[in-house]
Amino acid sequence: MKVRYGHVSNSSSSSFIVGVDKPLDSLESVREQIFHNAGANTNGYVSHEYSSYDPIHINVLCEQVLAQAQENMVRDDLGEDVPCPSTIEGIMNNLHIAQQIGWNEIYDDRSLSKTHYDEFPKPKFNSEGDFVPSEAYTKASREHYDKWEAMAQKLGKEAIEKARPMFENKHIYFMTFADEDGHIGSHLEHGPHWNNVTHIRISNH
Repeated sequence: MKVRYGHVSNSSSSSFIVGVDKPLDSLESVREQIFHNAGANTNGYVSHEYSSYDPIHINVLCEQVLAQAQENMVRDDLGEDVPCPSTIEGIMNNLHIAQQIGWNEIYDDRSLSKTHYDEFPKPKFNSEGDFVPSEAYTKASREHYDKWEAMAQKLGKEAIEKARPMFENKHIYFMTFADEDGHIGSHLEHGPHWNNVTHIRISNH
């Protein structure tokens, strides 16, 4: 099942809500559950189609995943702590995660995305092309933001609830990896290994 969710931001990264059958408490557990098909015929080295880097050894990737999995609290891109491992209720009750998922629901829906753009208050500019601030514009912008943030949170919670059956009886982790971090980050963000486990990807691009 392919599920793509996300929130548009300045961060070139992806977050993953990952559900596994056993705790990610050792390199062996990480490799068995997430990377079990990787590197079998290449002496443990893996590559993927989205990376321009040389292949990387599977143990390096496992170490990075384990490091995040073993943290008691993982801070999401919007600054809120997420306990790991968590439950589906813990993920759903995290306001920022729900909003991140909901924003991608909005931007992936052409009609909703157009409505969001059309409703955005239009700024005024002077004859020299400079923005002209006003209390009315500030108020309208705030109301627009609050309305769509609430909608994103609602859509995000609905999406998580829809995905609930996939995560039943799973150990759930929240992780973030970025291709802007180079070799390792690129592999962990874009590699195919996540298809080996139940997951929701949240694009933060």
